[in-house]
Amino acid sequence: MQQDEQAAEGLEPSLVGRASPPRPVRVEPEAVRRFARALGDPRADDPGWVPPTFPIRFGIWESGIPGLQLDLRRVLHGEQAFRYARPLRPGEELEVRSRVADVRRRKGSQGSLTLLDLEMLGVDAEGREVFAARTTLVVREGVGG
Repeated sequence: MQQDEQAAEGLEPSLVGRASPPRPVRVEPEAVRRFARALGDPRADDPGWVPPTFPIRFGIWESGIPGLQLDLRRVLHGEQAFRYARPLRPGEELEVRSRVADVRRRKGSQGSLTLLDLEMLGVDAEGREVFAARTTLVVREGVGG
């Protein structure tokens, strides 16, 4: 078996439902400002503003989901969606947890692909949902490595 095939074997449907342990994150005001400026957001210097895509900084795929190991040289960002119960507030602390929502195999024109759907849920100190994020990653087999 080639090394490329071994790397893809770890992304199996049996990962669906596996979740990371909850971990605390803070919506750091300076990080928000830098993030907004990098986006060219005209509200970057508004002290009450957090861009809706800011939770991407919480690392949905770097969150310690048991059994999930990604070779980032093979990963393409396919899709991203956010849903909010309320806006994020600069300086607030949240607890986030990620889970594998789906794993699908596809044949592409240049070889096999694995589509990996990850979800992240952010809750406030009272346990109320603040946001949910969903990411689809495309993991190419036989590339890189």
